[in-house]
Amino acid sequence: MKLTFTFIIACFVVCSVMGQTEKIRSHQFGNIHQYNGNNRDLENLEGIRAERNSLKEFPFNQLNEPMLKSAQVSTQLLDSIVSEDVDAATGNMVLARKSLYTYNYIGIETLYISYIWDKSSNKWVGSYKDEYTYDFNGNKTMDIFYSWDTTNNKWLGSIKDEYTYDSNGKMTKDIGYYWNINTNNWIGNSKNETTYDSNGNIILDIGYIWETNNSKWVGSSKYESTYDSYGNENIFLIFSWDTSNSSWVNSSKFESTYDTNGNETLYYYYQWDKGNNIWFNYSKVEYAYDSNNNMTLYSSYSWDTKNNKWAGNSKHEYIYNNTKDCLLSRKDYTRNIYSDNWEISGNGIFYYSLHDVTGTINISTADINIFPNPVTNGFRISGLAELETIILSDLNGKVLISKEVANDEFVSTEALPQGIYLVRINTGNGSRVKKLVKK
Repeated sequence: MKLTFTFIIACFVVCSVMGQTEKIRSHQFGNIHQYNGNNRDLENLEGIRAERNSLKEFPFNQLNEPMLKSAQVSTQLLDSIVSEDVDAATGNMVLARKSLYTYNYIGIETLYISYIWDKSSNKWVGSYKDEYTYDFNGNKTMDIFYSWDTTNNKWLGSIKDEYTYDSNGKMTKDIGYYWNINTNNWIGNSKNETTYDSNGNIILDIGYIWETNNSKWVGSSKYESTYDSYGNENIFLIFSWDTSNSSWVNSSKFESTYDTNGNETLYYYYQWDKGNNIWFNYSKVEYAYDSNNNMTLYSSYSWDTKNNKWAGNSKHEYIYNNTKDCLLSRKDYTRNIYSDNWEISGNGIFYYSLHDVTGTINISTADINIFPNPVTNGFRISGLAELETIILSDLNGKVLISKEVANDEFVSTEALPQGIYLVRINTGNGSRVKKLVKK
């Protein structure tokens, strides 16, 4: 049984009756990426992976209408999309793109093929193809991306990733490859190895790149974390690879302290002084909370190397309605560099109206996670029950991103330089601050 849905933009979706309901997704068509031994553009590989994954988000993914069901099965999976565009010359709808989906026996997508309509030959021509394999636990163990070779009329490998997991389903290794068109084989490009403690917290994450000349993996980045008895990350270390000595060297360190409710109250950022082999102060953030765990104070500081003391950057004070935990007002301060005192620079007053809301999902902020972390082009947040506000700032407190996001929604970081950032996630059950590393 086939069902056809027509959207306003003339995108026709045909769904076969099988498996579980999935979000409708669509692909755009990017550039063909191929690599040879002399010009591999390896730094772009992570961007290509992120681009290909983000392009699979269908623009109608907010569609909440229930799909029709047959008497044979309970739900259905999308198996193809055919799109039409308006012909500029005739004004008629003409074939443009087609997408095909294949699933395994438990309804997980294993194959995606994208085609474009060739007007000259009046037939579908391959654009790109994605293949996925999984283990018995449903963990993805490999994905391969192909592009269509128009010269030889065949699929040509582009990039590949292989994944390994521990007995708890935690990913312990991720190896990336690119296809060498000169030798017609996969060549290693990047490798990431992750270690966890008994509570499932990441304690070690090491990244490598493949050194072609010496045919070996060479260190790229290393991150170490320690946690307190409540599972809060209290030390986060970043190392860089010293190519001259072939060893890891200190780069940055972050220390956090928490109150008895698990709220972060103090955050220090240090950098490594190579000349003196010591950590030196760089920036810090102070937080305060009321009895309901609402943040009442946010103050950021930078280290004044000339006077050897902390110098304020910005301060924000928040006042809440004690009965409903609603934010009523906010005061903003900046430091007067001459008097070294805080001076008010702005304020905000918040207004509310009564709404009848039912069916609220109660979810703990402890279940909220950012992934991947470190990032290259963007990240997602899991564990959100509904649209929530996130605020991404640098270590000086400057807000760079402030927006509402849905669970698992992709947040781009392409415009941000490499470095360390703070992501505050505000939910109905409180707020949580996560460190984000862009490499």
